[in-house]
Amino acid sequence: MKVILIILFLILSNLNYLVIDSSQEQKFYISLTPFLLKSSNFISYFQKENNQEKFIVYISNLEKGCEFKSTTITAKYLGSTKHFDIYLNSDYSAKNYNIIAKSAEEVYERIIEYFNKTPYNKEERLILLFTPLNEKTQSLMVSGYTMPGYDVNNKSIIYIDINFIYLSNEIALKDIIAHELTHYVQAAFSPLEEDNDLWIIEGTANFMSDYAIVGYNPISSELNSLMDYTNITFGKKMYCLDIEGYLSNYLLSYLFFIYLSEKYGIDIVKKIWENYKYYKGFTLIEKVTGEKFTDLYKEFVFKNYLGNYKGTPFLFENTYFKFKANKVVKSEINYWKINPLAFDYFTFDNIPKLISISTFNDNVQAILYDEILNKTYDFPKNTTSFQFFENSKYILIILNTGNLTERITITNYNVKEIKKYEIKKGLNKINIEKL
Repeated sequence: MKVILIILFLILSNLNYLVIDSSQEQKFYISLTPFLLKSSNFISYFQKENNQEKFIVYISNLEKGCEFKSTTITAKYLGSTKHFDIYLNSDYSAKNYNIIAKSAEEVYERIIEYFNKTPYNKEERLILLFTPLNEKTQSLMVSGYTMPGYDVNNKSIIYIDINFIYLSNEIALKDIIAHELTHYVQAAFSPLEEDNDLWIIEGTANFMSDYAIVGYNPISSELNSLMDYTNITFGKKMYCLDIEGYLSNYLLSYLFFIYLSEKYGIDIVKKIWENYKYYKGFTLIEKVTGEKFTDLYKEFVFKNYLGNYKGTPFLFENTYFKFKANKVVKSEINYWKINPLAFDYFTFDNIPKLISISTFNDNVQAILYDEILNKTYDFPKNTTSFQFFENSKYILIILNTGNLTERITITNYNVKEIKKYEIKKGLNKINIEKL
């Protein structure tokens, strides 16, 4: 499910997210799937009345946070595509039906071709239902949802907020259909249980919405939300109105699966879901990749921080987030956490065989990253020496807990030359100025 909240005013976006800003301009994100499952009574209620149908839908109550009320609406049948029946709340007029039909089929073909698996579905067809999913149109919280295997209408339905569609474009429509359709494909591999590996379920759904829309990254602008949080727990259980839970389960995990696709090939997400019924969580990733999750996650942090992805025809290499990477990835009872301290880095030219690195602040530390050998070397605080390997490429990552410009001293013992550099922050890459 894809959701976003708006409190003061509606922000229009080409994403299938709508954002609610608080008075502190913070963004709050929630996932509704677990709460909708708890509300389900599994009543089969699907009636046809003169080319119209009755559906039970859940309406979000913005003022009461995660409370949802069920209501019965009448929807008129707009038409069918090869794989979808399209319905619209009878109180609304049809708009852009051809665009809806075209977008749905394009997304369907690309996702099904990738997985080589038809979506979970009770009648060999999927329903796109456009209806209000929010009590207040000026404050949209839910843009769409699905309940594969648990739908109270005993159908396979993708529910999309009609007001979101009125305010969005074709890309946003494709994004939300792709994301929700992926959940039905996931359910065809294995039942999606409440709170069960949400980071895998939602992270791969975002991955597939990216994959389905060639040459476009649907949530690239949302990645900036990660910058506001110094600690993001990976695989964190998500609660209602849980900012870190959203960032972890939807965005951070999405980047992780992009990293896996760059490292192991584009079919890695398919392989994950082919094995999902046998393994769960971090064990699943280790079984599919053959590597320890600890090692993968640490490399993931650096690969994203450096933007160091190999090229693919899917343009994923343009989607990376410059994590403020830490030298240690901490484990907290099966959770993995990035403690982002690093701001900038620079690459050595004309590498000396032996150097010493000194800092002028106890809050500053350094990591040397060997791109060729794919290894990292930690420098303790203050001064230390390091022997370089020949024919390798090194990047020095400066770990800094403060926000002020820091200075470091690099000493080349071969020529006894002392060079001082000032770290200029705020740019995509560091500027090094000799003092």
